[in-house]
Amino acid sequence: LPQRVRRAVLRGRVRVVYQPLVRLRDNYMLGVEALVRLNIGRGKGRGREVSPDIFIPIAEQHGFITLVTKQVIHGALAEMRDRLTSDAPFYISINLSAEDLTDPEVRAFLDRETVRHDIDRARVSLELTERSTVEETELVRCVRHFRDGGYSMCLDDFGTGYSGFAYLSKLPIFCIKIDKMFTDTIGLDGADTTLFDNMMDIARKLGFKVVVEGVTKAEQVPYILAANPEAIGQGYLFGKPMTARELADWEAGRAPL
Repeated sequence: LPQRVRRAVLRGRVRVVYQPLVRLRDNYMLGVEALVRLNIGRGKGRGREVSPDIFIPIAEQHGFITLVTKQVIHGALAEMRDRLTSDAPFYISINLSAEDLTDPEVRAFLDRETVRHDIDRARVSLELTERSTVEETELVRCVRHFRDGGYSMCLDDFGTGYSGFAYLSKLPIFCIKIDKMFTDTIGLDGADTTLFDNMMDIARKLGFKVVVEGVTKAEQVPYILAANPEAIGQGYLFGKPMTARELADWEAGRAPL
C-alpha cells in the first residue's frame, strides 16, 4: 500500500475538496477548508479512493507528505482564486504536517503560489495539529516564520493534545479549532461538555477566533453562539466536503438555517 500511495501521489492523483466554514450568527460562508482525497487506481477514474486517515500517515511515515501538501496548495489556490481575490470576505484553510512546518521549500512554494495568483496571504489560514511532533521551541519558531510571512495560523484538533494555557499564549496563532469529539457532547450532561465550555473560555481569554468542528445539529448552534457570538461552524449541518463545482451549486441553492 505505501508504494501504491506514493505512486498515485507522484502521478498527480491527489484531488482537493472543500468544506464550508460558516459564521454561525448569520449563516454566512466565510471560507472553506481544503481537504485532500487520493485515488490509487491504475488509470484515470479507476481504482478506489483511500481514506485520508490511511494515506496521510503513510505519506508522513515514508517521507513524501510535502508532495501531497504542495499538490493541495497548487490545486486549492487555483480553484479558489476568484473567491480569494474578490472583495467579499473569504479565506481558505490548508493543513500542514509537522514536516511541512519545518521544510523551507513548503513555505517557498506557498509564497510562489500566492504571488502567482495574486492572493493576499492573510486569506490563507494554515492549520497545524495540536498533536504535532515538532519540539515546542522549534514549533513556535516555525509558526512565527509563517505568520511573519503574512499567513494566518490556526491550531487544529484543539482539546485532543496537551496544550496548556501558558503554551497557547506563546504560540503565535490567531485561531483554534475545537475537535468534533467535544462538539458531539453539546446538550449532554457530563465532563466533556464542561471541557467544551472551558476551551471556549480559554479562546476568549487569549483573544483567539474559534472554529467548531463537527456541527451536525441545528440545536448545537445556539449553545455555541451563547459561548462565542463570533464562532465559526464546520460540519455536515452546513455542507459535506465538495468539489469546487459542487460548492458553487451548493452555495447557489442553500437556504438560511
